[in-house]
Amino acid sequence: MRHPIVVAVAAATTLVALAGCGDATAARSAGRSPTASACPENNSAVHVSVAADLDGEGRPETVEYQNTPMCPGGPTLRADVAGKQVSAPVGGDLPLREGEMWAVRIPDRTGDLVLVEQQHPRGGFEAKLFGYADGALEQLTVEDKPIFGFIATDVMTNPTAVTCTDDGFTVTRARAHEPIGVMPAWDIDRTTYTVDGNHVTRGPTTEIADNVLDRRLQRDPTDLVNYPFFENCRAGG
Repeated sequence: MRHPIVVAVAAATTLVALAGCGDATAARSAGRSPTASACPENNSAVHVSVAADLDGEGRPETVEYQNTPMCPGGPTLRADVAGKQVSAPVGGDLPLREGEMWAVRIPDRTGDLVLVEQQHPRGGFEAKLFGYADGALEQLTVEDKPIFGFIATDVMTNPTAVTCTDDGFTVTRARAHEPIGVMPAWDIDRTTYTVDGNHVTRGPTTEIADNVLDRRLQRDPTDLVNYPFFENCRAGG
């Protein structure tokens, strides 16, 4: 049988936690970002940060990924830009650790983007881009859908590389050659994307190689098999 004092303390603690989460929920419904004090601190909270010049003013902001399981809303990116607090939901249930978030600089775009790579413990990751434009921090999508989707790495199904261009980026992806021959082989496609503020437009997809043998793909200079994402334009790298 529980001691009545212990029960009372536990109940009070639960009420405080729920009240804090309630404040966070109310803040979101009112269009505001919840303050750090709105959610109770606990040992399972995750905080990862990166410096990125979101507004292109030459002074990097601290962009923080926050995930506090005791509060609703899921993981969130937050930053203070020009004295205004902005935030964007990250979504998904995959974890994020230190060193898995980077600033990305597209030459003709004002302000850095933020690349988040949520890793799956059994292999694979989900890459997401976030940008600040017109006073809002938002995830970049194409026709309201994720740009990249989940990338499996436990088995080599779609080796992929992403490289910045002056006005956006290209996605180079290998797919299994059909019909299947005696030796494993790949066809390689490249798709262009244009970025204007937080708006992304998909361009044409072009096949750039056909029936590439597996051993040649392993030596390809684009390094598709290691899934490089934006390595040519990570800010400060």
